[in-house]
Amino acid sequence: MHDALEISGDWLDLSSPPTAHFLSIETLTDGWAHLVAAEEAVRDDAVLSARVRVAQLPVRFVCLARWNQLKDDASMRGIRWPFGDAREEALAGFMDIVNANDVWLTDGSRGMIQVANE
Repeated sequence: MHDALEISGDWLDLSSPPTAHFLSIETLTDGWAHLVAAEEAVRDDAVLSARVRVAQLPVRFVCLARWNQLKDDASMRGIRWPFGDAREEALAGFMDIVNANDVWLTDGSRGMIQVANE
């Protein structure tokens, strides 16, 4: 992630958009692989598992926001798309994590999210 950010010239802050140049399909799927490995490593610890799932939310959000584009990019580059075929199921999984961990979204709401449709 840091290397991709440096190459892109983008700035990383809390307002970085899901369309930032450093958020390529390669960067996102590489990051996702690390997050999945982390989840597996702590699967027997409920507290750490919850923390890892919350840490997954930014990658999940970007993939939801750019679903069609990133899914197409993965296909064209021969990269396995890790989120299944149904965006609705991926969004439901995202919201399950939000609700289970009392995560508040940036607009102050909880339990509802509008993710940009392409």
